[in-house]
Amino acid sequence: MVDQRVGAVVITWNRREEALTSLGRLLTLPERPHVVLVDNGSGDGIAQAVTAASPEDAHPRLAVVTARILTEPGGHDDPIVEELRDSPVPGPSWLPGPVLGSFLAGASVVRREVASLEASQAGSHARRYVS
Repeated sequence: MVDQRVGAVVITWNRREEALTSLGRLLTLPERPHVVLVDNGSGDGIAQAVTAASPEDAHPRLAVVTARILTEPGGHDDPIVEELRDSPVPGPSWLPGPVLGSFLAGASVVRREVASLEASQAGSHARRYVS
């Protein structure tokens, strides 16, 4: 049973075996969560190992993923969640969620290569993008 409410982001750096073990366990959960692996430029072959095991990249042009932010007590959405989720900015059809007008550094994962590529193609100043 796939539960669309469940997802996992694994962030790793030079922890190939631990990351592969975590991915294996996450992919066998009955909820079948959507799993995203973020590698911070490891030199231990994790990117190659994951690519060999699962060569698909569902969204190769996706540059930023922002988490849903819950506040306590009660686990309610932070007020920024609605603003980010209900963005009025139209996006391309391949985008898996809303276009972000901004993002929160502590709740977002950025793919550097795509962000840099998009900045150069758009003619934007490089200092506006994470490097």
